[in-house]
Order: sequence, then structure tokens, then C-alpha cells
Amino acid sequence: MIYISGTPEELAVFIQLLTESERSRSRSNQSLPDQLISERRKKSMTQQQLADAIGVCRSAIANWETGQQTPSTKALIALANFFGCPLDALANPATGTQHNDSETERR
Repeated sequence: MIYISGTPEELAVFIQLLTESERSRSRSNQSLPDQLISERRKKSMTQQQLADAIGVCRSAIANWETGQQTPSTKALIALANFFGCPLDALANPATGTQHNDSETERR
């Protein structure tokens, strides 16, 4: 058993950090395509809506979600910011996939 002391505000921050850490851990157990599909569906968005939100074409989203291509670093940053998750949760999924620039991204 662990005892934690602190002000109510400090304990609230501690609990929030634990919750975020757990969410991040569960995301990283999925492959990148599965993470993208899951996060997009949580926001009830189409591929086109996500593409418009991060500045790429719809076919780039489709290719990432099927695993045919992987997002560039710039696109990964945009995705992490949009979904509100740590970049490493997307950049280092459990499969260890390396991310290369996608040719279908808008320049």
C-alpha cells in the first residue's frame, strides 16, 4: 500500500498524470493504423475531416490507416497535437514501426 500526502490540488494533478500515463500506455499497445482509426472514430470524424484538420489529403489518411504508408514526422506531430496525445504514443507503437514521409501528403 502506498500513502500519498499533499494538498488536494497536488493530489488532483497526481491523479490526472496517472490517468494520462495509463491512456498513453493503452494507445501504445496498438499499431499505428489501429491508433489512428481509434482516435479518429472517438472524435466521430471522417477521413476527409481529419485530413482537412491536419492539412493532408484524404488518401494519406486512408493509406496510414491501412498501413500502406506511414506519416512523416511533421504529420505525426500534427496528429499528436490534434488528438491531444504524446507524440511518442504515435511515433513508437508496440510494433516498433519506423515512420517515413508519405508521398501523398500535401506539401
